[in-house]
Parts: sequence; structure tokens; C-alpha cells
Amino acid sequence: MFMLRSTILRLSGAVLLIFTTLFISSCDEAGWSPVAIDDDEDETTDNRRFFGPGSVWELTLDDDDSFALTRKTAIDSESAELEILGTYNILDSGFTRLTVSEPAVNVPTTIAALDIADYAVLLMPPESTNNQLVATITSGTCSSASVSGNWIQYKFSSTADTSADDQYFFGTWRYDPAIDFFHTYDEYNVGEFVKNSAGGGSATSEGCDEGLASNETDSQFVSANASIVSIDEDDSQINTFRFGLPEDRIVSAANFDGDYVGFMYDTDSDSSGTIAASCNAGECELYSVSDIANVEREEANKTHTLALGETPDLPEDGFITGTLTDLIDDSDNNPGNIACMVNMDINNSEKHLLSCVGQYPSEATGEAVNIFLYSDT
Repeated sequence: MFMLRSTILRLSGAVLLIFTTLFISSCDEAGWSPVAIDDDEDETTDNRRFFGPGSVWELTLDDDDSFALTRKTAIDSESAELEILGTYNILDSGFTRLTVSEPAVNVPTTIAALDIADYAVLLMPPESTNNQLVATITSGTCSSASVSGNWIQYKFSSTADTSADDQYFFGTWRYDPAIDFFHTYDEYNVGEFVKNSAGGGSATSEGCDEGLASNETDSQFVSANASIVSIDEDDSQINTFRFGLPEDRIVSAANFDGDYVGFMYDTDSDSSGTIAASCNAGECELYSVSDIANVEREEANKTHTLALGETPDLPEDGFITGTLTDLIDDSDNNPGNIACMVNMDINNSEKHLLSCVGQYPSEATGEAVNIFLYSDT
């Protein structure tokens, strides 16, 4: 049983960090640890638990195909502001479908999800009144080894401007449990993919216990392979989120050829949608998806071109940059620059994940976009 707390850990200025734990056991299935049914029994189940910010989301996927998704103001809250219950099934298309049984209002009847090889579960907005994608990471045990990887921003503040030289939307991170030190290393803008010359922020804690890194007043999730970082910009209480995974070298854009399903969110329309993609040598055609059980990649459904033809593993290993073109709206601001974090054969699943952030191609300068693409087979 995990004992969890949620508080604030600040870097320079007003930086709030939330990390999430992923523990890979040599005995259990890679990526998560079974949850005991009863302290008096040795029997375990294959229930899986995931956590993420917004304020705090907790997702449990039970081995009887039921799910519980709750939102709390803090992890140690005894009651939830929202509790969504129902059943789930993994579709042949590559999506996971959550079918809601309760509540009956302000929640979609179904929620599309991406079950990322036990590393994470990404969800379409669980509330009818909110268009923000939700990211959750597997809960587990503190890592005894240093952890590092890449990140992209997936929630944006009201002042986000992807054309600005001094706003940064992707980069690298590291956590060292030996000295209880977290550091956001290099971070880059998406206007010209230029590094922040001042570097990233850092923070110390007083150790990690049951997946929590904490100091006197603060506690966070710490990850062995993944992270979510929540930043409170200028004490405004308007948080932005950074989604982090291990660094994987890409070597060649052809290495992530294939068909994908996923999500797209943009600040221009402030909306999220389900999508599909086909990638060949870095050129990805994106299609709108209305039925997640029956994905069609047809010319009539084609909406965008994601051109990742630049040199892979730049500006950091595991990233590739390019452009996003809107095929529906051919405004003068097409295309927009975009950077994608690529994870190959994630968690030995033989599947790939592309997590992208960049400029949405629209008439309004500085709009942002996220694209998440997960191999569908």
C-alpha cells in the first residue's frame, strides 16, 4: 500500500515539481509492481496505479477490467473532488477505451486513452468542461540509481508564446538520489530550437520514501524512468506540466516508420482530438479519428503533415525537429516548428512513442500544439 503526500518543491523563482515513480522489478512484470489484495494474504493482483498532476489525478486499472479515475486537490486528501468509475478494454486499433458508468453528468460516456507499455497512461479530457489532456505515470518504488531523460511541455499557461525566444518547451532532466538533487538541464525554445543560455532550475530534497522525494515541507514523486514536472509560473497558480521519459537515440527517422494512434491538442482552438498517423522516413500523415475502435487512414480524413526530416538526435539525443502543416487551413503562418521526443521499443514492448510540442500553424502567432503518437501494433 502506498502512503502518498503532495506538496510543493520550488526551484529558482516559482517552480513546482511533481515527479512520478516507475520501478522495474526483476521479479514482477517490467514497469510496475502488483498491488496486494489483503495484507493477510500472499495473493496479488495485476492492478495498476498511475498518478499525474491536474491538481492530482489517480488512475487504477484493475485486473477485472474495471477502472477508477479520481481527481483530488492533493495526494493525501481523503476525499476526491471527482471520481469516475467504469470498465476499460484495449482495442485492436491501439487505443484503450474507458466506458464510464458513473457519474452521469459533466463526464463523457467514454474516454479514449493510450496505455503506454506500463510506463504511462495518457487520457483525453475526462471532464466535459475541460479540454486539457491528462498524463499519468506508473506509481512504484523509489529508484536507487540516477535517473535522466528528456521532457516536453504538455500543458501551457495563458501567456505561452511559442514564437518567443525566451520561452522554453522541451529539454533534458536528471534526478540523483545519492545527493537528493533534481535538475532541469538544457531547455530549448521552439522558434529556432535555441538553448536557454541560463540553464534550467534545480532543487534538493531530504530523500525518497515509497516513491516520494521530500524536504521539510514538500514531497514529490520520483521516477526510475519517467517524470512529470509541474511548474507554477510566477506564483500565479497557473501550472504548466512537463512530461519526461528516458532518452533513446533515434539514429534514423526510418527507425520509427509505421502506423500510430494518438492525441492532438492546440491552444488555437483550445481543443483535444483523437488522431491516427502513418510515418515513413520521418514524414507522418495525420488523420482525424471519430471512432477509436475503427481507425481509418483515408485521404478525406487527412488533416496535418508532420515533417520530421531534420537530422535525428538533435538538439539532444532522443529528439528530432521539423514542421507541422495544417492541410485544412492554409494560412500564411504554415508551417509551424515542432520538436518530438522519440522513445523506441518503449519498455521492451516493440512499440514507439512520439511526444511532440511546437508551434500550431495558425493565423494567430505563438499558438502551441501537442501531439502524442503511439504505435498501434
